[in-house]
Amino acid sequence: MKKQQREKSKKIMAYVILVIFIASLIPMIFGR
Repeated sequence: MKKQQREKSKKIMAYVILVIFIASLIPMIFGR
């Protein structure tokens, strides 16, 4: 149970990083 919780939080962390990365790219795309 605890191991699965850690695996889930790791997946959430990766998703958050991906969202931040995309959010930082959007101004560059629309900033032309």
